[in-house]
Amino acid sequence: MDLSIICTSCGAKNLLPDDAESVLCTYCNNPISRPQPVRDTANVEDLLKIIEAGMAKTTTPPKEINPAITEFMKQAAEALALSRYDVAAEYYNNVLELDRYWAEAYFGRAYCYLWSAPPEEVDPAIAIKDFDNAIKCYEDRLTPKAMVDKIVKEVNNWASTNFEVSYQLTIDDANPDRAFPLHVDRCEKYWSILNWAHSIDPKTYTTVYTAIKICDNLSSTQSYTNSNKKKGKLRPDANTYMTFDQRRSLLINSIPFDDPNRALLNKPKSTTNWKWLKYGIYGIIAVIAFKACRSVYIASQEKTKRNIELFEQRQRGAEHIYTVKTDTVKQVKDTIATPKHTDAPKPKKRKKKHS
Repeated sequence: MDLSIICTSCGAKNLLPDDAESVLCTYCNNPISRPQPVRDTANVEDLLKIIEAGMAKTTTPPKEINPAITEFMKQAAEALALSRYDVAAEYYNNVLELDRYWAEAYFGRAYCYLWSAPPEEVDPAIAIKDFDNAIKCYEDRLTPKAMVDKIVKEVNNWASTNFEVSYQLTIDDANPDRAFPLHVDRCEKYWSILNWAHSIDPKTYTTVYTAIKICDNLSSTQSYTNSNKKKGKLRPDANTYMTFDQRRSLLINSIPFDDPNRALLNKPKSTTNWKWLKYGIYGIIAVIAFKACRSVYIASQEKTKRNIELFEQRQRGAEHIYTVKTDTVKQVKDTIATPKHTDAPKPKKRKKKHS
């Protein structure tokens, strides 16, 4: 069983293998030898007190801070506020020359490197090395949770922001298909540093969700509309599709089932084609408009037909009245022109009176 020993230089806890007599401190590289057994029983209790005090200690004893380090850190912060990353990085280098165990200087130098270098020229290994040193040199060496959280948050912010910028630059390019392989190379770097960030804090899944977002972008055909309102599609090649699709599956499997956001990732991608849905809506509107116009046209035709029939009916009635009037006038004229001969009235017969 490995022996737990305390570094006499920094107070950090280390494990000494059974077959080794000495080991280098994992935090300050100070050589630590195997403690010799104490024969004097009078000193055993004192030794136990020393060991218990060392094991209970979680932070290194406070040390005097060089005023020059304080000034360099202040100037670095002012340069960062102005986004002068190269100047800030120089101040952090000056700090590390004075004290190579200054954790904030390692963190600041990695931060400046990530945000100052062009995405296609960034080497994640350089930033990861400084971040690792920041964790090892952190003030609270036995529980560097605060520094780990700080690094994970910054890495996730950098990768997420640069991924969005890279995608926008790709679709705004004069030839997006030609610029797409460069976008894939940049995403490889984002994925690698996100994967490392998850390895130092396996219980945090913000970096995993960002990595899944990147994998989704490179494992399917993406329809886009760029800044110039130009539409198109980005289609990854077979190798890129297979690689990032497999990574996506592994990332999803690493998320616990009780995570509330996992269910959203397992939902199948929507197959709704909004383009054809839009055309379908336009078609329905066109059919409704056509039927409405047809109804109005038919109604107007029927009204016109009724008006014509009414007009013809009135015209026939007028002709009939005119004919009747003409015949009546003719008869009257004929009656006037032809004298009417009547027989003389016969005398009335008188009845004889009988006497």
